[in-house]
Amino acid sequence: MKSSPIKKQLHQAIERIEDDTFLKAINTILQQKKLEYHFELNKEEKKELEKRKKQHLSGRSKNITSDK
Repeated sequence: MKSSPIKKQLHQAIERIEDDTFLKAINTILQQKKLEYHFELNKEEKKELEKRKKQHLSGRSKNITSDK
């Protein structure tokens, strides 16, 4: 099953649940999962990324593609 139908099913199920304790438990799980996908670059990483972006846009960087 693809994620879109699962998300729709979850949304519909959550809308019907009235148990606050259960909803808080589900929310805790979702918040933990959300943290796994969230990250921030530090100052040095941002600087390096900006440098590489400028090199790429000016054509001074090596580009590797997955094309065969």
